[in-house]
Amino acid sequence: MKTISFRLPDELAEWLRERAAHETIKRKKYVSINVLVAEIFRHEMEADAAKQKSLAGHECQGYG
Repeated sequence: MKTISFRLPDELAEWLRERAAHETIKRKKYVSINVLVAEIFRHEMEADAAKQKSLAGHECQGYG
């Protein structure tokens, strides 16, 4: 696992804190901001991979 540090606007950092708190209540277990960010990034990465796969399939079929 790699460590990456980055700066966020205050409103985005506050949203992440609130979202982590809501997820902690929803899941009935502690959800850290780090876990939440990793889940959001993984979801977006998987969505992007699916989109790329779909686009590649269309190009192979002559739709692109």
